[in-house]
Amino acid sequence: MNKAETLYRLRSLLPLKERQQRLSSEEAACHRAILLFFVEQGRAPEVSKISRMLGQADTGNFLSRLRDNDLIVLDDGDEVVGAYPLTMEKTSHLLKVNGHQVHAMCALDALAVSPMFGLDVIIDSSCEMSSEPIHLRQRGRELLETIPSAELLLGIHWQETTGCAAHSLCRKMVFLKNLDAAIDWQKLAPETRELFSLQEAMELAAEFFVPLMQER
Repeated sequence: MNKAETLYRLRSLLPLKERQQRLSSEEAACHRAILLFFVEQGRAPEVSKISRMLGQADTGNFLSRLRDNDLIVLDDGDEVVGAYPLTMEKTSHLLKVNGHQVHAMCALDALAVSPMFGLDVIIDSSCEMSSEPIHLRQRGRELLETIPSAELLLGIHWQETTGCAAHSLCRKMVFLKNLDAAIDWQKLAPETRELFSLQEAMELAAEFFVPLMQER
């Protein structure tokens, strides 16, 4: 698929911007503030903080609607633990951004953070096939460092989301250390697994996620 076709498929499976646009302007601004809080503080804001952001008492209903629309992830105490592309839940993708550490929900999400917020990001992850460490340093849509090599690829195992995409589709978007590893990974399910260069993946991540930080 070309980039337009891939974007269409991603947006069909997880229409984040479309769902954000259904919110009121105040609620959409609060959603953006939650996302920004992750990179400013390295964690999600507490419900009490979100209440002040939102300026209304019915914060629980607002957060429930965001969760039901799969814009955020709540824990058992109804506190925010994730907002695509970032999460406080431990994943394979650890980011260093703005002096903080936070996890990305998947490999594609990890590549979205730098262009979303205009900040340098360090990504520490691993190859899905070999578990070999992967280290990336990113500035916007530019990679400043790629370890173990510039031959890294990103793989997407396409599937329908089951409830929360962070716990289904996102776990099937992975880094692969080189073409050999990528081919071995793709052979396991050739009809549903697709490969992208890191540059292609960065462009895709930016096109998908940056609109979430833009006002209507």
